[in-house]
Amino acid sequence: MKSADLLFSRDVVLKIGKRNGGGIMFKTQRIISNKLERNTNLMINFDIKKSVKDAVSTGTIEVNNVSRKTFEFLTDEVENLQVELEVGHSSAENRERIFFADIIDINFDNRRNGTILEINAEEGLYLGKLGVLNKSYPPNTKMTEIVSDCKSVLTGLGLSDLKYFKVFSDLNKERNKAAKSVGNAGQDIIAETILPNGFTANESVLGVLNRLLRDKYNYKIYMSNNNLIIAHPGAEIEDLGLVLSPKTGLIGSPKIINGRLKAKALIQPKAKLGSRIYVKNEDIDSEFIIDDIAYSGSSLSGDYCMEIEAV
Repeated sequence: MKSADLLFSRDVVLKIGKRNGGGIMFKTQRIISNKLERNTNLMINFDIKKSVKDAVSTGTIEVNNVSRKTFEFLTDEVENLQVELEVGHSSAENRERIFFADIIDINFDNRRNGTILEINAEEGLYLGKLGVLNKSYPPNTKMTEIVSDCKSVLTGLGLSDLKYFKVFSDLNKERNKAAKSVGNAGQDIIAETILPNGFTANESVLGVLNRLLRDKYNYKIYMSNNNLIIAHPGAEIEDLGLVLSPKTGLIGSPKIINGRLKAKALIQPKAKLGSRIYVKNEDIDSEFIIDDIAYSGSSLSGDYCMEIEAV
């Protein structure tokens, strides 16, 4: 599909509701087929920032023409509200979830000749506040035991759909060989490590995992779309064969600075943290793994883009 086609076939769905409960859905589509154009007057603007360097991903979303009654209905349970944003292109039928987060703040504003619902949200907020592990482990405790207890804490919060990745086994053969050549990077740390001095946990699960895996072994610990990702350095979460080129929405000329790719493109909803991406233009023909991504756009007009950094 040409980038020009993608630009005019935006498919955006925003869901707001109680954690593990029901809620409401805002949906807008602009569809042009057989010279018939259908459009709604509902505009959803979004600005989402995600990174493997930080467990926290944040987002700001605005919806126009929302009634005061809808706002009051939502704010009755603001501390238990979550937001889910799906984006894609209706002509390609490729809508995917790009943000699933706990709402920090929700406001109602009269401006721009209409009413604006403003939402600020953060992935992993609920987990960070209530997902706490309090336990002392004796000498020679296996790391797998502590990681298992972290999972039990999250399951107890009702977050049973969280997925855990011990993704060293997902590396391809060449990356596997390269990892083994640099010592610890070639080992399955979680399965093999024993803590001779024991371990004391009195903090959030994210904090525990950071101390165990990020600080010492450079693992990536982060939330993405209601999944807690535990990723071995250099590992890919998935390879969907996604290619970025001028024909598929690449905007301008991507740059490689100190081994890191920086590129801008029309939103490709399958491009997510940890996923492999192939970049092809006049100067670059190589593969990368995304570790920073920012989505920004509107359901009706203006930008509908993503900016990525990858290694």
